[in-house]
Amino acid sequence: LKILTISSVIVSMLLILVAFCTQYSIKEKSDLKSRTNILAQCLDGYDEDIEINILTKMYDNVSDIRVTLIKSDGTVIYDNEADTTTMENHFERPEVKQAVTYGNGSSSRNSETIGEKIYYYAVKLNNGSILRMSQPTKVIMYMVLTIMPIVIIILICIIAVSFVSAKHLTKYILDPINEVDINNIGKAEIYDELPFYFILWPLLSVHGKRKDGKNQT
Repeated sequence: LKILTISSVIVSMLLILVAFCTQYSIKEKSDLKSRTNILAQCLDGYDEDIEINILTKMYDNVSDIRVTLIKSDGTVIYDNEADTTTMENHFERPEVKQAVTYGNGSSSRNSETIGEKIYYYAVKLNNGSILRMSQPTKVIMYMVLTIMPIVIIILICIIAVSFVSAKHLTKYILDPINEVDINNIGKAEIYDELPFYFILWPLLSVHGKRKDGKNQT
């Protein structure tokens, strides 16, 4: 029973953790899409030089999110985390190709520039340029590691409470049954602690009668 209880609690907590990570990942991707679309609306209507100037002022000192501006031919003209002169052509990147064709696109992969697993979202601007924003998936893992101690503490508390409850419940159920005198079943005291006593009464009565019958023979 104890092993089953522990296993159930552990499995439940793991499922909760997986569900939390999944929902958090979905929310982070949705937030990134919203931020990209809003920024794209702010940049639309300006030429590339002004777009670069705006992005430089807004994101050069931002480290939690990466912003890249790409020309329609795939040339990178702005990136807040890398030197654009050393970056290769981005036209073949999945999210860029999707944005060129459909107006927006997304993908997840390891970044060759910064060497991390990244989620990318790109939007095509009115002038044909591609605005791309991205975020490392390590942010999600950081959140998981942050709540892990809390999850472990909750898990330990649940297991401890389960053990204590199971012990007291077992004693509550079995003590009145152990005190029933089968030989004097007809005079047995009905315990207040045994709310299901009447369910057991017919079985105990039959057992007592059979035993009395054997003694008489």
